[in-house]
Amino acid sequence: MTVAIDFSQRDKLKLDDFLLKSSAGWLAGNQKRAFDFFCTLPLPHRKNEHWKYNQVDFLNSGDFILCHQAGQAEHKSQSINFENSIKLDFVNGILVNQFNDDEPALQLTRIDKLNSEQQALLQQQLAQQDKNIFAHLNQLIANNAYLLEVKANTIIDKPVYIRHISDPGLENSEANQLAVNALYVSVSANSQLTLIEQFNSNTNDSENTLLNLQQSFIQLAQNAHCKHYRLNLEDANSHQVSEVNINQMKDSHYKSFYLGLGSKLNRTDINLAYQQEHASADLSGVYLPSGNETIDYHTNIQHKNGHCQTNEIFRGIIADQAKATFNGKIHIFPQAQKSDAYLNNKNLLLTNQAEINTKPELEIYADDVSCAHGATVAQLDKKSLYYLQSRGIGLKKAKTMLSLGFINELITRIDNEVIREFLLSLVDKRMSHID
Repeated sequence: MTVAIDFSQRDKLKLDDFLLKSSAGWLAGNQKRAFDFFCTLPLPHRKNEHWKYNQVDFLNSGDFILCHQAGQAEHKSQSINFENSIKLDFVNGILVNQFNDDEPALQLTRIDKLNSEQQALLQQQLAQQDKNIFAHLNQLIANNAYLLEVKANTIIDKPVYIRHISDPGLENSEANQLAVNALYVSVSANSQLTLIEQFNSNTNDSENTLLNLQQSFIQLAQNAHCKHYRLNLEDANSHQVSEVNINQMKDSHYKSFYLGLGSKLNRTDINLAYQQEHASADLSGVYLPSGNETIDYHTNIQHKNGHCQTNEIFRGIIADQAKATFNGKIHIFPQAQKSDAYLNNKNLLLTNQAEINTKPELEIYADDVSCAHGATVAQLDKKSLYYLQSRGIGLKKAKTMLSLGFINELITRIDNEVIREFLLSLVDKRMSHID
C-alpha cells in the first residue's frame, strides 16, 4: 500500500486505495466501517476534553506514508533475556520471525486466514470500539494483524514475548511515517497466559514525524487468567497513540503492569469491561517522562456486572520540562451491585517546570458498592535529601534514591523475576540520567 494520508484532507481519500485483494468479505466490511468513521470523525484538538493536554499539531504536518518492513530493525531494540519464551517480532506490524509452534495449545493466525468462529470473536470486539479516530485508522490499515489464541483448560508455562518495532528505514526517510499494528488475544476458559508487549522505535534522528498507531484486544473467557506487561520504550522523537481493550467473563482475572519512558507523545487508552460477574483486575503502572516528552494514560474501567473487583495504581515521576497526564475513570453500572473498586494515582515532580494533570473519576449508579479514589502531587522531601547528603551521598544520587523508592514498590510486586530485574535495571538507568 503506497497511499499517502493527509489528515486535513481526508475527504479526498478513496476506500479502494486501502482494500487488499486478499481481504475476506468480513474484513473488507470492517475496513469500510473504519474508513467511514475515519473520514467523518473530528480530529483531536486541545478544546476536546479527551485531548486537551496533548500536543497534536503534528497531524497538520503534511502527508504520512505507511512504513514498510525494515530488515535491519530487529537488532536495534533491547530485549528481555528470557531463557525460555515464545518470542514474536513485528516490524511495522509485519511478523518477521518464525512462530515457535511447539506449544499445541497456542495458535497464531493472520487476520485474513481466520475461520468463521474466529471472525465472529473479532467482530464482537471491534463492535465495541469508541469514537477514537486513530483506532479506526488502525483498523483500516492494519491488514497484517494476528489473532493469538490459547485453547481451553491450558496453562502456557512460557511467557509470550512480543516486540513491536517501528522503523521507517532509509526509504522515504524525508517524509512523515505512519506505522500500524494490531494484536488480538483470546484466552479460553480455565486457561492462563503471560503476555509481554514491548514497543521500540527508530526515528533515525529525522526531523519528520514518526506516528505509531497500535491496538491490543484481550478476551478472557470464564476463569481465564492473563498477566500482561506493556512496556513503551520508544525513541524520544516518536509519537505513539495506542489502545488496549480488555473484555472479561465470569471469574476471569487480568493483572497488568504498564511502563512508559516517554516520547514526543505517548498516549495509551486502556478500556476494560466486566461482561459477566465475579471477575477481577489488578492494574498498575509507572511513567517517567523527561526532557520535553509527553505521556498520557487514560483508563476506563466499566463495571457492567456485580461482584467484580478492580485495584488500579499508577505512579509517575516527571522531570525537566516533561508533561504527564493520568485520567482514570471507574464506571459502576446500575446492575453492578457489590462492586469493589479502588483507584490511586501518585506523582512526583522533580522540577518547577515539570507538569502533571491528574483526574481520577468515579461514576457510580449502584448503591451497594465499595469504591475509593485519590491522587497526589508532590516534590522530593527536602529533609530526606538533607539527611542523605549528611551521610555523604551526593545530591544527584540522593534524588535518584528517593525517586526509585517512590516507584520500586510497584515494580518489586512483579512475581516474574526476569521481568522484575529487567525493569529495575531499566528504571535505574533512566533515573541516573535525570538531573
